Amino acid sequence: FGWWLAALVLLFFILFLFDDVEELNNLREKIQSSEKRLSSLKGEIEKLKRELQRLEEKKKDLETDIDYLEHEKTVVWDDLEDLKEQRRNLSLYIEETLKRAYEKGKEKGYRSVLDELRSLRVQKSIILDLFDKNKELKELLKKVTGKTIRQYLEQEKKRRLKSEGYGE
Repeated sequence: FGWWLAALVLLFFILFLFDDVEELNNLREKIQSSEKRLSSLKGEIEKLKRELQRLEEKKKDLETDIDYLEHEKTVVWDDLEDLKEQRRNLSLYIEETLKRAYEKGKEKGYRSVLDELRSLRVQKSIILDLFDKNKELKELLKKVTGKTIRQYLEQEKKRRLKSEGYGE
């Protein structure tokens, strides 16, 4: 009976150990599964680290591009402001040049008219002097017109001014 009892206790102990062995095997499978999962996650982490590094490099490149574009924008704005200033200066220069040209033209026109008037006065003086010095011409004109040269010129001037619509 003692042997039977010892066998029975041993059987229960083996069954108890068998349950523990079965649980141990289950734990081993879980550990292996967890190790595979851990290995997979480590691979995933490495992959994500590489992707993060690639994205950080891309971010640096984009920041460099943004800095360059900011600089270019500043240069373009400065150039635009310079062009606006040049346009204003050019407008002022053109306006001043036109004023000067107008004034020169006006002055040249006045000078031309004054020169013509002086020339006509000189010619008139020459003709009057000629008639004053030459008695034959004086008498001939007096016979033809009945007037002196000065009276004749004054009368003709009034008549022509009236006929041209200038009136007096």
